[in-house]
Amino acid sequence: MLVFFPQLFLGKVFGYGDSAAFRPFSDFSRARWHEQHVRTYWNPYTFMGVESVASLSDSRPQYLPDPLLDAVEVLSEPRFAPQLWLLVTHLLGTLSIMALARRLWGARAPATLAAGLIWLLAVPILVPFTYGHQAQLVSDALLPVQLFLAHRALVAAHVRDRALALLGLAAALALTVLHGHPQIVVCGWMLVIAFALQQAIGRRAFGRFGLVALSAGLAVAMAMAVWWPALLYSAQSFRGGGVTPGLSIAEVQRLSPAWRDLLSLAWSHAVGYGGATYWGGMQATDYSPYLGVVAVVLALVGARAAAAGRATVVFLVVVVALAVVLSLGTTLGPIFGVVRDVVPFWSKFRVPFYVLIVAVAGLALLAARAGAPRDTTAAEGRDLRPWIAALAAVITIVGVLLAFGPLAAGYAASIDAARPGFTPAVAKLAAQDAGLDLVWCGLLASSTLLAVWSGRRRPAWEWALPALVAADLLVIAYPALARATAPRTAFDPPPPPPLARVVAAHPRERAYVGYAGFYQGRFFEAYTNHWISWRARCLTGLPGAPPDRWRRAIAHDLTRHLAVLRAWGVGYADFAASAPMPGAMHPVVAAESLRVFALDAPLGRAYAVRFVAPARDEDRAAQILALPDFDPRVAAVTTAEDFAGEYPGSERCVIRWLRDEPEELALQVEAPAPAFVVVADSDFPGWTATVDGRPTRIAPTNLLVRGVALPPGRHTLAMRYETRGMRTGLSATRLGWALWAIGCIAWLALARRRDWRAPVALL
Repeated sequence: MLVFFPQLFLGKVFGYGDSAAFRPFSDFSRARWHEQHVRTYWNPYTFMGVESVASLSDSRPQYLPDPLLDAVEVLSEPRFAPQLWLLVTHLLGTLSIMALARRLWGARAPATLAAGLIWLLAVPILVPFTYGHQAQLVSDALLPVQLFLAHRALVAAHVRDRALALLGLAAALALTVLHGHPQIVVCGWMLVIAFALQQAIGRRAFGRFGLVALSAGLAVAMAMAVWWPALLYSAQSFRGGGVTPGLSIAEVQRLSPAWRDLLSLAWSHAVGYGGATYWGGMQATDYSPYLGVVAVVLALVGARAAAAGRATVVFLVVVVALAVVLSLGTTLGPIFGVVRDVVPFWSKFRVPFYVLIVAVAGLALLAARAGAPRDTTAAEGRDLRPWIAALAAVITIVGVLLAFGPLAAGYAASIDAARPGFTPAVAKLAAQDAGLDLVWCGLLASSTLLAVWSGRRRPAWEWALPALVAADLLVIAYPALARATAPRTAFDPPPPPPLARVVAAHPRERAYVGYAGFYQGRFFEAYTNHWISWRARCLTGLPGAPPDRWRRAIAHDLTRHLAVLRAWGVGYADFAASAPMPGAMHPVVAAESLRVFALDAPLGRAYAVRFVAPARDEDRAAQILALPDFDPRVAAVTTAEDFAGEYPGSERCVIRWLRDEPEELALQVEAPAPAFVVVADSDFPGWTATVDGRPTRIAPTNLLVRGVALPPGRHTLAMRYETRGMRTGLSATRLGWALWAIGCIAWLALARRRDWRAPVALL
């Protein structure tokens, strides 16, 4: 309540960074549900449209039946605390860490509280949350819940408790998939399964592990409405990370930390300055991997403590070490001088350091073991206070020399002072910052060791451990929390720029952002989802995973060709006011920093062409589009070669819009001879077409859009989108939750019975 007081009691939200940019689609989807009572899975406003399932842009439970979805909408964001449910979920994860620590080691209250604070205040959890990454918080927060319930399912003495744990585990696993971040879901499931297996082997409870696996299988069915369509979508899209053939080593490393950055796990300012960490050329100021020097020291003490659970300790140490190594991601390849997957599959993750959340869980549990009852037969050991004082003195001297002495120059060289922004003056400030931070870390580490050692003789000393954890983590996390705290209006879309206002009034045409600067110092026009809020179609935007064909469009720089922009339905564009006037355009709006232009002879989002040229593959289609003499008014390119040919009716074709919805459109087309109609919206698996109610094929056209061949006469051309796998996924999810509900009802019916022989036979 103290840490999140503004969010719990003052109606504030975390509205920093990308928070507002992540909300427009969910707000749009919610508005359509309330106004039309229809679900929305297709975003028509950015990147010519993109499937929402894989974009993390709508966390609403659209898999629920209509009455339940209506109820959830009422409770979704309470006015007094809009992010209440997210914070309650995080608290539930914190309590689960504490409960698991008590179950594993019998840890005393101070160490248990310290473990809970390590999770509650974890920088890798809180800082992304302040940036609006709600899916990441959900998957983070539910990880300890899953670990605790898996443990209870394996060790509970009474079948009643075991059954309840299995039901809870299925729900927690399913909710993580339904509302969590895919990468963290993968990491979390791997940890839960490995932890359950390790506990089962230690207790020889293989039958109970089978029940845990059965619970996980039920969770897979309960979450199929999300993971199955997302898996199908991922085969046709790209996220932007991983090892791709043809990339240089520097490009591969861009989104992965380097080996030297591992110092930042326990020394927050080890690399960079002002809390900034430089990873492979990328400044990650607000994504610190800091785990906490107190947490690390407590975990080391807990790992060596003479207490029960040695096998589990070894398992957790291996988990933490493996998570730290895997957080390096694609850096693991270039350190061997090659661009390749050293760890198959793992290098495909765009942000590999997210796996550190697994390390946080392991450190929190190991830290609690530092306060577990000791083996009474073990020797107490010598007085460590002189050694602790010597450690503090050495770290302090090194920190002072680094901040103000001869080590500053070497530090500046070690962080590569030649990088942009690292002038000699900045490097000096970075050294001072790192040195003073090292002194602070040394003070915390020595105080932690002193509290643990003194607590063996006087348990009251152990109450210093939670205070030390809070002091350590809040120094990094609280500034981020305070900076991100804002009124709920922070989620409101900003006023539309001139280009958005123009295009919103012309829904049959699309915008192209040529302006590369910040609009009014607030946001990049090209890199935002506010186009959804402005109801203006744009060629660019902020999709989670664009269609894979955009790789070719980017590789061939097709957006620099006016003919291609016309072919993609662009009618308006903006450029900096200082830029020379582009050819084949005329200005329509002049603002202080930019000007809006209308393209001469725009084609709009639906037009007809006389000639259709074949291309053997998408790369060849991109090459044809980039030719200087390509004229989209006359010709189109398709990779469906049987559509190639001449369509004489296109020259006198008349097209009238009948319907234009996110997942459905209809055109009335009249032509005296066969015509080829181009619909300049994204072509993607899931779109189907009919002519006068009869199914017809869609031809991939001009690399990114759709085309349909029509016979002569007047016809109604309709197109409809249905998310691939959604029907199957919804059926499986609703059936899975129905089975789960039946299990809960059965448990409640049997809860008061003393004779559980029938359930025992079943379980």
